[in-house]
Amino acid sequence: MAGFDWYADTPKPCSKLCNLSNLQLRFLCPADIQEVQALCSDWFPIVYPYYWYEEITSNPRFYSLAAVYGGVIVGLVVAEIKSFSELNKEDEDILAPTFGRDTLVAYLLSLGVSQSHRRNGIASVLLENLVAHLTSSDNGCRALFLHVLTTNSPAIHFYQRHQFKLHSFLPYYYFINGKSKDGFTYVLSVCGAIVVVEQTSNNDALGLAYHSCCYVVFVQLAFTRHLYGVLFQHSLNQLVHHLLQKYLEMKTLGMLCGGCRLRKTLYIPFPT
Repeated sequence: MAGFDWYADTPKPCSKLCNLSNLQLRFLCPADIQEVQALCSDWFPIVYPYYWYEEITSNPRFYSLAAVYGGVIVGLVVAEIKSFSELNKEDEDILAPTFGRDTLVAYLLSLGVSQSHRRNGIASVLLENLVAHLTSSDNGCRALFLHVLTTNSPAIHFYQRHQFKLHSFLPYYYFINGKSKDGFTYVLSVCGAIVVVEQTSNNDALGLAYHSCCYVVFVQLAFTRHLYGVLFQHSLNQLVHHLLQKYLEMKTLGMLCGGCRLRKTLYIPFPT
């Protein structure tokens, strides 16, 4: 999950670097696991398993680059290079259908900078180095994509400034601290590849709700059959309320001018 400032509402004070030339870039290695674990625990609301740290510091399929200042890791970017056929269902349509199943894409897993060193351009340096690697002639990667919380406006604006395009809205994509959270998928075209950026035809709340409800809704039943009707109606009411909330949220972020689409399968959990 990509992002660098999950819950910040106002700018925080930071330590200005004398010059970005003082910043060193190097790839992560197994000796960095403990330090990277501590950083990720501080930066992100998701707890990564230990084997994830082992993978990103040793497996060549991961591009794991650290920004080091004064001998300390102050930022890192991690991306996984994978074939199109390995993508999860919600990400299978990020590229145009003309690309084969063996086409390579990159999934931006993490991008973070220490609180005291933010707003120095470190995140941009890390991202630009990743993109430069992906656009190298011998790489063959066609797209870089990521998932981000819909509430993480600093990260969203950062990726928009770096030419990422909104691809889709993922309801209930994250489960953080016992609560479901919505996400967005953003995609960056690499080497001139055609990425899919679908748009809704109507930007008002009713249009968004109508467009969204046309998709298939899978209801996860956890109760007996004789309660089906009441529970289903309650879930539909929840869905409409949720869509209106998302409309207002996206309007606030300025997202609806470009449009977005809902994932084709919408899972609605029943109330407990």
